[in-house]
Amino acid sequence: MKRGFFILSLLLFVLKLCAQTDSTQVLREVTVVENRYQALSFSQFSVSNDSIDRLIKTPDALGQWLFKESTTNIRQTAPGSVASFSVRGATSAQSSVQWSGFALNSAATGISDLSLMPGELFDFYFLQGGNGASFGSGAVGSVIDLRSTKHQQIGWHGNFSQYIGSFNTFKTHAGASYKNNSLISKTDIYHDQSENNFSYQNIYRIPNIEERRKNAQYSQTHFKQFISYRLNANNSLEIDG
Repeated sequence: MKRGFFILSLLLFVLKLCAQTDSTQVLREVTVVENRYQALSFSQFSVSNDSIDRLIKTPDALGQWLFKESTTNIRQTAPGSVASFSVRGATSAQSSVQWSGFALNSAATGISDLSLMPGELFDFYFLQGGNGASFGSGAVGSVIDLRSTKHQQIGWHGNFSQYIGSFNTFKTHAGASYKNNSLISKTDIYHDQSENNFSYQNIYRIPNIEERRKNAQYSQTHFKQFISYRLNANNSLEIDG
């Protein structure tokens, strides 16, 4: 009797499992990815640029751009010289500059030189304040995220711009890009040079005289290449350098 009851219970249990399988919908595994910069975009202490800004504003290095567009404390003696920055009482070593998730701060000093980063070649997002701590140590003051612009239109595209300013200042940018269903390629060349021989009043000479700035000239050439290849519907390989 007991054996028959056990066999009957086992059959009912198996039938119950089968019923559960019939009524269960198996969901596919998915991966959810969130951009931390977008999640913190509600912050009132944030500044960003885009392609429209680069068209209507003077091409500047990142330090000069932040000096004009934000309340950031930029320490720089003249265009082309070393530029460091600090935000809201934090030191320069407590602010991080990141490119594709990699910190560009010096391993020795913890400081990054913004004069070597042309704003013409990047889209960037600047987040000030304690929210920068979300990106690791060394970013409690602020964080700057540098991004490469990705063209959305199929085919070949090119651009050329040149800026001529005072004191023999020349800034030239040329770029070409190509996109199809699986490949995106973008090449940029940027050259910036200036004599920087502006006049100033030398108050340390008697009598005070007006002099021309010497040994302040600079010349920079930047080359940037971005390649993205779509491996399949869910994966892609990117090279940015």
